[in-house]
Parts: sequence; C-alpha cells; structure tokens
Amino acid sequence: MMFPLLLAASLAVGLPYQDTRGRFALELPEGWALAPRFGDTDGMRFERRLSARVGGGVAHLTVHARPDLDPRAQARAEAAELRAAGYRVKEGRAKVGGQAALRVTAERGGEVIRDDHVPGFRIRLEVQGRQLRPVSREVKAILRSFRAGAPAARPPDEDVEAPPPPPAPRADLVGRYESDVGTVLELDAQGGFRLGGSAGRYQIRGDSLTLAPTGGKTLTFTFRLSADALVLSAPALKAPMVYRRAAASEGGRGGSPAGRWRAAGPDGPVELLLSPDGRFELAGQQGQWVVDAGMLRMRRSETEVVSYRFTLSDHALRLSDGDLDDEVTFQRVRP
Repeated sequence: MMFPLLLAASLAVGLPYQDTRGRFALELPEGWALAPRFGDTDGMRFERRLSARVGGGVAHLTVHARPDLDPRAQARAEAAELRAAGYRVKEGRAKVGGQAALRVTAERGGEVIRDDHVPGFRIRLEVQGRQLRPVSREVKAILRSFRAGAPAARPPDEDVEAPPPPPAPRADLVGRYESDVGTVLELDAQGGFRLGGSAGRYQIRGDSLTLAPTGGKTLTFTFRLSADALVLSAPALKAPMVYRRAAASEGGRGGSPAGRWRAAGPDGPVELLLSPDGRFELAGQQGQWVVDAGMLRMRRSETEVVSYRFTLSDHALRLSDGDLDDEVTFQRVRP
C-alpha cells in the first residue's frame, strides 16, 4: 500500500500493502487508507473519504479471507441471502489480480454492496450509490493489483560488498505531518517512516527524500521544508503535495496505560493486554505498543501500525481514531 496516499493524481503509483499474515498484497490509490475494524480478525478493511464535491461520505473495501469456501457456492449463497434481505441483486463476472472472479452486486435504498469472489477471498465494496462512480477507477486499480499470498522473497546477493551506511536523518525533518486529505506521514530519528498503514525506511540526500516501504516500491521526491510544512514534488505528481507539521497532542492524563483492559465488542467482550515490557495482545493479535506524541500506537508488523488517541483514568482507558468509528471505553481488569 504505497504512495497514492502521497501521490495525488496518479493511479499508476500505488501504496503497497502486505497483509501481516501473508494472506494477500495489494496497492492503494491516492486517498485510500488502512482502516481495520476493531475486533475483526478474518479480514482487513480499507476506506476512502470522499470530498463534499462528490457528495461526501466514506467508501469501504474489505478483503475477507475465506480459504475453505468454493467461490461459486459462496457467490450463489450470498446472492440468495441478499435477495432475501430485500436487495436488488445482479450476478456477473469480473477480474481480480488477473484471474476470473464472480461478482455479486446488490442495491437497496441507495446502498450498494459489490462482492468479488475468487478462490480463498471475498472482496467487498460498500458505498452509497452516488459514490460508486467517483471511486470506480480507483477500485478497479486495487483489484488489478491484488495478489494472494506473500510476495516471493528476494534471494540474498552473494559476494557483494556491503554498501556504505545511509546518511543520518536530519533532525529538523523528524516529526509528524498531515496532508489536506488527512494522510499522516511520520519520520522518526532512526530513519524509519510511517504512512497510513505502511512503514519502512527513509533516506535524505541533499534535497531528495527517498521512501522505501517494506515489501513495496521505493519512491524518491524532491522536498522543501519550512517551519510548518513539508512539500514533496516528483515527476509523477501533477502538483506538489503539502504536509503540515502536526502539533503533538497530549494523550492520557499522566501515568502508563499498561495493564489488562476489557471492553464490549461486536461478538462479546474484547480484552486488551498492554504489558509493561511493550507487548500487546488484542483479539488474537499480538505486537508492540508505545505511547508516542500523545498517541497509543500498536505495531502488528513493520507495515501495520494503528494509532489511537486515548484518555486514561485509574479505571478506564478510552480509545478513539485509528480503526475505530466511535470511541471505545475499556475498563481495567483488576488481578
């Protein structure tokens, strides 16, 4: 998932996303971002917030891993279920990642659900009817880039002299930036970057900024830095991208959120464990957590980080933003 979030205007350049479980990979056009649903472990959701010029709203695209289901049987069963729920259903064919897919399109009261079924996966687009046309080219690009499984590992080079170490990051460039469309770019002091749901390494050489996402395409930009903005330019861009430096927000009310917490989830209670050593466990997922610039960041892998705003009291931990549509309150579980 990489750089259409950066690269406004070019569907040819995509932000590569690699599923942390190695189930699939795809590229997201500009404006799309990782938006996992709280407590959901069988798929991954992405979203596109639309401007008021095209009616506003949010389009959602969810990749569901269904390794044990036959696509034809699944498409037929789903079409019957949607018809029974009052949807007007049309069945057809499409292409996903170069292979044939069975498509089920359902409409009801201005709502559109479009599912593409391929072996092992269902890819669902959820939009309001007026949103379908503005996102149709972008969704087509996502489906074209879709690949099942993890990319093949590159064999190690033999008898190659190690390259010189990269230049040290510039201290004045380190920080958190946000574009006008809400895309967050973070550059840390160790040469790492985060952009939406992607992460990797960056290098500075003169006025060039190179972003190398883990498992994705490396892109180089000419940059200009002022006191409050980072401006990126590249031949593929119709216009420079402007990222405003974001002020650090204060999360919590002092103290550490470490501990065991419990909240009501869609399928029952959800437990969150924040260990003092920086490990977390949430809904069957594990990784590392840290409080950084007032945000609680949960890193599931090098390419998947979810950042929450939070407030903390002795008995409650409230999370918002990140993959949440609404604020979620966790209650502390006492030993």
